[in-house]
Amino acid sequence: MIIERLILEEVGCFDLLDIHFQPGRNPKKADIHLLVGTNGSGKTTILTAMAQVFSSASTGVEKRFRSSNAYALIAFSGGQVAAVSLSGRDSAPPTISESGQVLDPAPPWIPDSDSALKSGVSSPLRFYEHWTPDGPWSFFSKRRLAHDFRPLAPEHRDTRFSHLAFAYGGQRSVESFHLEGIMEQNQAPLASACVTPKPLGDEPVAPLIQWIANTFAKAAFARDRNDQSGHLRYRDAVGRIEAIISRIASRSFAFVLSYEPINVSASLDGEELPIDVLPDGLKSLISWIGDLLMRMDRVPWIDDTPLLDRQITLFLDEIEVHLHPAWQRKVLPVIQDLLPNAQVFVSTHSPFIIASADDAWIYPLYLDEKGRGHVGETLPSMLGNSYATVLRDVLGIEAEFAPQVDEQLKVFYDLRDRALRREPGALEKLQAKGRELGAFGEEVLAIVHPELRQVERRLAEQVMETSA
Repeated sequence: MIIERLILEEVGCFDLLDIHFQPGRNPKKADIHLLVGTNGSGKTTILTAMAQVFSSASTGVEKRFRSSNAYALIAFSGGQVAAVSLSGRDSAPPTISESGQVLDPAPPWIPDSDSALKSGVSSPLRFYEHWTPDGPWSFFSKRRLAHDFRPLAPEHRDTRFSHLAFAYGGQRSVESFHLEGIMEQNQAPLASACVTPKPLGDEPVAPLIQWIANTFAKAAFARDRNDQSGHLRYRDAVGRIEAIISRIASRSFAFVLSYEPINVSASLDGEELPIDVLPDGLKSLISWIGDLLMRMDRVPWIDDTPLLDRQITLFLDEIEVHLHPAWQRKVLPVIQDLLPNAQVFVSTHSPFIIASADDAWIYPLYLDEKGRGHVGETLPSMLGNSYATVLRDVLGIEAEFAPQVDEQLKVFYDLRDRALRREPGALEKLQAKGRELGAFGEEVLAIVHPELRQVERRLAEQVMETSA
């Protein structure tokens, strides 16, 4: 399921937003779509709206709907269309013609006003979908199944998934959790998989820590029974998380299971540490990368395709939070390589994230004078460009120095122009300002000194011309 287009009407800062997502060009890498823009320009709104189409649980997008006519619509490859609106809307959102035009509601739209009730989720949202001529791929049943699925439930013994979506925010974290022992998990592994808020308390952490302990135990049981393939399969499930985090952090990372008492801790460069005392950046990575691979590992898939080669949709909201720039530079390249069939949508303020992604598309968002959101011209990958270029051309930051330095440089340039006009006392003030700016360091001096010499030279030439 490849997302090709998003339309938002009266959602968040957008009166009407229509984005066409460009396909990736490298089949060996995940497709990356970067949403960039100032605070309030709609990045998170876009992610929560798209994630909501895949989720029975609320992603919070309904709080951003400005009227009963508001809707979010996604068009997929193959002609499938899905949308979400408020339950108070009188009719279905528009559909899309084969030529890409937005049309009035048409018979193929099938309202599902009680889908939230059927899935056991209290929500004011109403879902719609457009069935393709060659047969439906029902989001209604997928949302309900994903919400209700439990691995040990008899009614789900024949369940198989072909595509899943996940959403994460950089504010997530992970803390130590008190384990009662090794016990089989029967929580719904896909519940709230598209909801990004920062976890509170132990509840969101418990499934991951319990799964790690269980998986270590199963690997040990398989080894004791001389089941080498089973041992490797279980050990690799946790090993994938360890390898990804080690690559991003450029440090040796591993989970450690102790048994007196049963507990999960971490090994960082050979030193065993409680998860609580790990750096915030590591805990953020463990939280969302570990959670993603745990959920993918706990569901039955439709075939034997390796786990990391699965087709998934991933929504990442400001994952650079807590990460040092050195780590920010590595997150997307690692994800692109390890999940080659994923479609990844990322909101970010980081030039290090933006400049790191190969074969990516960038969608600049901006606010007009009325505070309404718009999308600018789609930009290709910035790989190979400097961070200064990304700051200027993508994030719109022309300044190279801190605001207080820039303000003083503006005064300096104004004095320079006044001195060149030979205003009385301007040259002396310019020279004094140059000495003052010198306190900011060598880079500022490298700008100020040539300017001063140039002004002094031109003024001296003017004096010589006048004397002649």
